[in-house]
Amino acid sequence: MEESKICADDFDPDRRLITWQRWVQNRRRECKALAEKLDRTPADLVMNLIDKYREKKEREYVLEDAQADGEVRSKEGLKKQEFRPLEGDDDEPRATPSAPNALWAHSAGCRVFEHVGVPHYIQKTEKGSMGKPCRRRCESNEYDNYLRQREAQFSEKIQKIDPFRPFIDSLYLKGRKPKTVASPMLVAPTIVVDAVVDAPAHELAAVRAIRINNTVISKDVPGQVLTHLNDLKSCSETCTSWSYYFCVPVKCIGRSKLFVQNLGTVTLRYGWKKVKESIPSIFQDRFEQVFFFNKNEDLLFPGQSREIVFSFFSDEPGVFRERWELSPCNVSFFDTVYEKLVVDLHADAVEDIDADNERLKALRCDIVRDSTSREVKSIAEDIVMRATSSEPEVCPYRRMCSERDIFLMKNPFCFYHQTRVEKLKEFYKEMIDDGEWDLSICDWRRAVMKKTTKDRMRLYGILKESYRDFLIPWHEDDGVAHEKMTYVKSLLRRSFDTFNEEFVSLLYTFGVDFGEEFSAPAVFAKLKLRNPPQAVTIHSIFYMSMRERLCRAVEAVAGVVQSLDSHRVMDFDICTC
Repeated sequence: MEESKICADDFDPDRRLITWQRWVQNRRRECKALAEKLDRTPADLVMNLIDKYREKKEREYVLEDAQADGEVRSKEGLKKQEFRPLEGDDDEPRATPSAPNALWAHSAGCRVFEHVGVPHYIQKTEKGSMGKPCRRRCESNEYDNYLRQREAQFSEKIQKIDPFRPFIDSLYLKGRKPKTVASPMLVAPTIVVDAVVDAPAHELAAVRAIRINNTVISKDVPGQVLTHLNDLKSCSETCTSWSYYFCVPVKCIGRSKLFVQNLGTVTLRYGWKKVKESIPSIFQDRFEQVFFFNKNEDLLFPGQSREIVFSFFSDEPGVFRERWELSPCNVSFFDTVYEKLVVDLHADAVEDIDADNERLKALRCDIVRDSTSREVKSIAEDIVMRATSSEPEVCPYRRMCSERDIFLMKNPFCFYHQTRVEKLKEFYKEMIDDGEWDLSICDWRRAVMKKTTKDRMRLYGILKESYRDFLIPWHEDDGVAHEKMTYVKSLLRRSFDTFNEEFVSLLYTFGVDFGEEFSAPAVFAKLKLRNPPQAVTIHSIFYMSMRERLCRAVEAVAGVVQSLDSHRVMDFDICTC
């Protein structure tokens, strides 16, 4: 069974063209980014201005020479050549005209520099100067007016110094029409005979053999013995299919070659046929053409060699595959129809990783820049708003009113009873979910009227009973203050009693024998003499524990006083009453 072999031909894309395409894309991208940041069209950017700096400097130099005293003449070297006498006429040099002009310069062969501008198509496609320019040129500039005035004053001298001032702003081609190129004559193929073959003439007249890369294939004819051809077949490889693999970036060209040579004495006429597989592949269901080579019928004369170039080009990334049969039209090299000369073309169009990384980096920079600018703008707007806006003044009565004062303000004919007020608050929350009573009896009555009859009668009885108590005056005596003092003293005494307990427990924990004396200063004095580090440790732990216990006692005292205090301060704005 004949084996297929993959050709090892190498191909390299045009790196200079790839570099140029990347430079053009990067320049167009930078032009668009700068135009968006500066809020102007790309044509108005300084990098795309078409003003001729050299022309301006030449204009200034010519005006300086015209203002100088003395005889003026045209510049040497740039726009005039020195005339030399002809051979044999050394005694009679050729005279130069007094006033140079364009006709004399061309006839004398003077070197004339003409300014050629950049075409508009190149400016838009490659330089990125798109859009209509909106830049207004200052025509009334004092310096330009001064230059025009001085040039009009020295017009005669300027005409002598610079007779060929450039006036071309677009592409200018000067020359003759190209001649019609005659079609070249076909060159006869070169037939190379490697060795002299001793064979009869009638046997050499019908030799059918072909060489494809390193494989030699021939048509066996009974009675025909060709020793040289058999030696070539034995030294060559045996295969009937050749595979070519392309792996190139998108929008780049990859090429490879197939070598074909006619080793016989019969002219071969061959063509190409596309092979369709019995089971279609997903890589062949593409309608665009990506593989390019000469698919027309052609002739291969005896001894002629040819390189068939396969090219691959794709606009989109993907995997591509095609199979083509090299079919000889006048010769059949195989005995069966199933044996064919097949060329497999495989290709992978990959994306440009470098360009994608640059585009991703630019996108990240744009995102970071936009987010940073937005954060800065929001901070600046917040600062401006806080600096320009005036906050409303806090009512001075907010922390000066107690619940009792607010209740008396809302209900002038009633007296304040803390117990009744707390009960009415709880019932108000039952009537209205998560509602807070504003201490107004009228509002409490309106909320009762919205309930059903059964609930209305029950709540109305509670309100009637509470209102009866509100009409009776209630005064706070000194019992509350006395009760506060009693509770505070009790809590502090209980906290101080724990000091001795904590001290004794620490001594037992560290194994200190305090003897009959139970006095903290005396025990600490003995510890400092016996074991100073242990005394410092016990002293630190004792103070830390006492601090925690004292904090707890203060919290308990604050809670008791707050619970006994009937005048609880509420957040209330008296201006909204």
